[in-house]
Amino acid sequence: MKHINEVTVPAKTRKQCTHISCDLCGKRQEVGSYYGGVIDWADPEGDSYRINKTSTIMLKTGSSYPEGSSGEEINYQICPECFQLKLIPFMESNGAKTIEESWG
Repeated sequence: MKHINEVTVPAKTRKQCTHISCDLCGKRQEVGSYYGGVIDWADPEGDSYRINKTSTIMLKTGSSYPEGSSGEEINYQICPECFQLKLIPFMESNGAKTIEESWG
């Protein structure tokens, strides 16, 4: 879940994301680790080489025309622990096949 607060900047006030939290367990992660829908849940004080990322789960509906687009989005942010312990078993129990791929 994105947490939005009003931030006063000289001459204007705008809204910005201050931190991310897992929509299932509430684990909090600072906004600096959120970029383009990808959240890095690695501990900044821990192993600096560790990667522990999830992507936003999103449903986007609406219309897209050359002169403009509009619609709605539903977004969920899920930490790696909930992804592995809750989301994967749920998906598999509903017929989804988990595919693991190596990268790098």
